[in-house]
Amino acid sequence: MAAPPRRGWKPYGQIVPLQIASVGPAGHGEATYEGHRYEVATAVPGDRVEARIFKRHKGVRRAALERVTQPSAERVPAPCPAFGTCGGCMWQSWDYPAQAAALERGVRDLSGLPEEVWAEVIAADNPYLYRGKIELTFGGVPGEVVLGFNERGRFDRIVPLERCHIGPPVNAAIIERVRRWASASGHAPYDQRKHAGFLRYLVIRQASTEVGALREDDPWLAALVTSAPGGAEGLVEALADVPNGSVLQVVSASPAGAVRVDELHVLSGPGRLDATLGGVRYALSFASFFQSNQRMAERLVAVVRARAALTGVERVLDLFCGVGTIALALAGDAAEVVGVEYVADAVRDAAENAARNQITNARFEQGEAERYEWGEVDLVILDPPRSGLHPRLVRRLLEQPPPRIIYVSCNPRALAQDLETLRGIYRVTFAQCVDLFPQTPHVETVVELKAASLNVCDT
Repeated sequence: MAAPPRRGWKPYGQIVPLQIASVGPAGHGEATYEGHRYEVATAVPGDRVEARIFKRHKGVRRAALERVTQPSAERVPAPCPAFGTCGGCMWQSWDYPAQAAALERGVRDLSGLPEEVWAEVIAADNPYLYRGKIELTFGGVPGEVVLGFNERGRFDRIVPLERCHIGPPVNAAIIERVRRWASASGHAPYDQRKHAGFLRYLVIRQASTEVGALREDDPWLAALVTSAPGGAEGLVEALADVPNGSVLQVVSASPAGAVRVDELHVLSGPGRLDATLGGVRYALSFASFFQSNQRMAERLVAVVRARAALTGVERVLDLFCGVGTIALALAGDAAEVVGVEYVADAVRDAAENAARNQITNARFEQGEAERYEWGEVDLVILDPPRSGLHPRLVRRLLEQPPPRIIYVSCNPRALAQDLETLRGIYRVTFAQCVDLFPQTPHVETVVELKAASLNVCDT
């Protein structure tokens, strides 16, 4: 919903006719009209729309979609009734194959890499019901509680949902029962402005030990996040008819919006999930990090493993290793794998995952990637945060270049910047996008680099 007109700027609040030409990195439809650039959320390339101007940012006018006057050939009906208001999905109204093609095109254009290094984008097998974890917020008033996501651009408004169309397949059954229980409990939803109330969030996780899409009957975990202990009486009974589940209560007393685990109580079930990825079995607790799209993460790891092409004699270094997802998948093909991760809990989880799978040639160390002394290595795996590589790490890669690098990126802009710097020493021999996040503008990209002294034609 557009904000009210702001004083002092005449175009604010005006409705303009726009022809949507493309989508930008943030996922908004882009158009030019009377010499001005516009961004329109949920608009599809090819749409003719009327949009109301509500903001100006860095020379771009942002406008809210009022009406589609002529729909694009790529426009499709969005299955979720909250689409356009909810701050989650951005592209449900866009035909999925067109989404995947646009993601790849955007990364190619930003990277500047030659056509011959690119493999075709790996689109998602299922663009819905793929997320293994969602976090819903409680809203409403005592006796009439709602569950949903924040309204787009607002932290204090909740869009009620009966189900999340990209969330775990079991989410609709859990949301309905928890909402009824919460309304009957008399508890007050948490007010983020006043920092008062009891019911904060409902976190739903689901995972599978099989390779493939999540199913509704796969084991699940539902965690009620509250501002104080107690008060969860009857919740287990409310969810008793949804099989294969665990029910938890997490106390998060901090006024901050993020969930901080002050206390954790398993109310029923094992309190954890088992998942398989890249041939490795993981035990997932409430706080454990795991790829949100298990099926497509499996395919991402397969791409990395294929490009690594290890023969059993190599020493592999996995910087930003997290809980060991890539490192442990490569361990069976290498002489040794060393994982480096800054987050201590992730290092502990990675070591436990190695022990659980009887993997003895992988070890994990806590530390900053840019400060780690790696010595002689045959392959370095880079999977950095959205900000990309620290400048100090880039310098070290240039000063002490490993023969090969496989760079896994979730941010095309950061990837392009890092590749531009590394090109003095390295040649890119392979690149491929893998869509782990359908209905959103986010995409993963796998890039293989070889030091210039190697035979770069050997791809």
